[in-house]
Amino acid sequence: MRFTVLLFSLLGVQGALATTPATLDVIAVEYPPYTSSERADDGLVFRELRNYLIARNLPITIRARFLPPARAQNAVDTVDWCMALYPPSENTPHVFRRIGNSKVTLGLARIRRTEAFSWENADYFKDKRIALLRTVSMPQAWKPFEEAGAEFVFVEAMDQALNMVLQGFADYAVVDSGGLEAFDRTRSDGPELELSRQAVQEFPVGVYLSARCSDILGPPERDEKGAAEKTAPLQN
Repeated sequence: MRFTVLLFSLLGVQGALATTPATLDVIAVEYPPYTSSERADDGLVFRELRNYLIARNLPITIRARFLPPARAQNAVDTVDWCMALYPPSENTPHVFRRIGNSKVTLGLARIRRTEAFSWENADYFKDKRIALLRTVSMPQAWKPFEEAGAEFVFVEAMDQALNMVLQGFADYAVVDSGGLEAFDRTRSDGPELELSRQAVQEFPVGVYLSARCSDILGPPERDEKGAAEKTAPLQN
């Protein structure tokens, strides 16, 4: 699979951007309402990214390029690219830039029960099936669940994971509150889903830049600095 973005100049991207408007393909996966090919604005994160560029008078036009998760991972790890909303592996040189103060918090969804959806440790998920967006390798935050005996089922889209729970093919699905609310709006009947009280991962809203494009957004402001991912504790 070959994925390319616009090459500005053999002498470097930053110099070209200083004088010439540029169009960049941005690698992303379907994760409504944040990234979605069915929305006119490509999703809330793309909208925020475009506003970020306009506010800083950066001569960059972005174009969403949606790929299945495994292909997106391959694209940011093995192919020439510049900007992505999908995280590269730790071994791939890149930087993360926040584009606002928002964050996405991932937990687990299940069919609603009478008791509160919480747990003390990952052993709660022994012999359970968890639907998760496909990646090349298991995300670090979910390894304790795997080590405790949970079985992960990899899917190509968030709504596929939630449908697997509704159809009994998985016990839980990895999702955030915004994604679950967007999914619920597409349904008129059937079992109700609920989100866990605990969060497992938190992601600040931002964009990943390859090593050769690390300076195209200019120097980061003070509130834009920070880790690309935070792993929340398993306990309450």
